[in-house]
Amino acid sequence: MRVDLESAAYRADYRIRPLETVVLARRARAEDPLLYFHRGYAEGCARNQSEMRDWYRGALALNPEFSIRWAPVARAALKGS
Repeated sequence: MRVDLESAAYRADYRIRPLETVVLARRARAEDPLLYFHRGYAEGCARNQSEMRDWYRGALALNPEFSIRWAPVARAALKGS
């Protein structure tokens, strides 16, 4: 069963199978391309360009269209490298 973070939050709010929900939420967090992108953005702000590109690649690998706003930013940053 695949659960995104919003679904996991809903399940947690309504106490739906709490132990299973924790496991699913942790798995979803590791697979969230938007979190990968934001980590990359933070690395870029810290001037860690190599790390930024790695996280952007990870975000795009999980879902090339993860965000109408941020996926193009990630692609543009990688295009210049």
